[in-house]
Amino acid sequence: MIPYQKALAALACAAGLLTGNTAAAAPDAYPQQPVRLIVPYAPGGGTDSMARALARKLSEIWRQKVIVENRPGASESIAASAVARAPADGYTLLFASDSTFQLNPLLYNHLSYDPDKDLVPITRFAASPFALFVNADTPVKTFQDFLSYARQHKGKTFYGSYGVSNSTNLGLSWLSKQFDLDMVHIPFAGQGPAMIALLGGEIQILFGNIIPSSIGFIDQGKVRVLVVSGEQRLPNAPDVPTFRELGHDNLDTGYTLGLAAPAGVDPAIQRQIAEAVKQAVADPELIKYAAETLSIRLFAEPSGQYRDFIADSRRILQQRIEAAGIGKLDQ
Repeated sequence: MIPYQKALAALACAAGLLTGNTAAAAPDAYPQQPVRLIVPYAPGGGTDSMARALARKLSEIWRQKVIVENRPGASESIAASAVARAPADGYTLLFASDSTFQLNPLLYNHLSYDPDKDLVPITRFAASPFALFVNADTPVKTFQDFLSYARQHKGKTFYGSYGVSNSTNLGLSWLSKQFDLDMVHIPFAGQGPAMIALLGGEIQILFGNIIPSSIGFIDQGKVRVLVVSGEQRLPNAPDVPTFRELGHDNLDTGYTLGLAAPAGVDPAIQRQIAEAVKQAVADPELIKYAAETLSIRLFAEPSGQYRDFIADSRRILQQRIEAAGIGKLDQ
C-alpha cells in the first residue's frame, strides 16, 4: 500500500501534468508577479531615469509591474549584493553598469559579491558618453581654461564622481594623471547628489549625463559644459565639442548599461528577459527619450556578447587603472 505522503505527491504530480503547471513549464508563464529592478544609484540621475523609462516599457510588455528600487552606495556593491542574494527566479534584476562587472573586481580587494559567480549578465542595451561640467562661478569657459585653472589650483581642485570604482571617477582620475593636475576626488551616490555639490561649490568639476535637471542648471547659468566624450556631439549639446575634436582621443570615457540577475536563473527566463528588453529598446518613443533627454544610445546585445564585452572592457580598464596609479581598495 502507498504511504499517505506518497499518495499526495503522486496526486500533485498528476495535477501538474494535467494543468501544465510543472517546473519545466514555469518559464513559459514568466512573469507571473511584479519584478523588482534594483538600481545602484540615487533617484534623479541619468541612470535612474533610464531605469524608470525601461521599467515602464517592460511593464507594458509583460503586463506586470516592474518596480524600481534604488540601492545606492559602495560603487554599486550594495545593489549587486542584494541581487546576488535574491532568489534565482528572475523576479529580482540588477540595472548594471560598468562598475558591477568590470571595475569593482579590478579595484577592490574584497567584494561583498562575486561578479563572475553570483550574477549572470543577461543583456547589454545602452551606452552613454559623459559631459564635463564645471561650476559657473569659476572663470572656466573651455576645456583649456579648465586645465589652466586646475594647474593654478593644483591639489585644491575637487572633482565629484558616482563612487570610487565608477567610470566617472576613473575618467577624471585618468584626466588628472594625464595633465598632472593632482585633483582631489569626492565620491557621491549618483548624479543628483554630485550635481548639488557642484552647484554648492563643494566640487568644481563633474563627469555626468546631460539630463533634464542638468539642462535646467545650464540654462540658468549655474553650470557649464566644456566637452563631451563619444564619437560625435550630443543632440542636446550641439555646441559642445568632443574630446576627439580637441585632439584628446585618450580621454574618451563613458558607461554602458545592462541587466543582470542572480546566478542560477533558468536560461529560458533569461532569454525571455533579454527578448523583452530587445523589444523595449526598439520602441521609437523610448529611443527618442533616451537620445534627446538622457544622451543615451539604445541597442540590443545578447548574453554572449555582453560577456565578451565584459572581458574586453576589463582588459582596457586594467591598463587605464594602472596608468592612473589607482591601487587596490578595501570597501
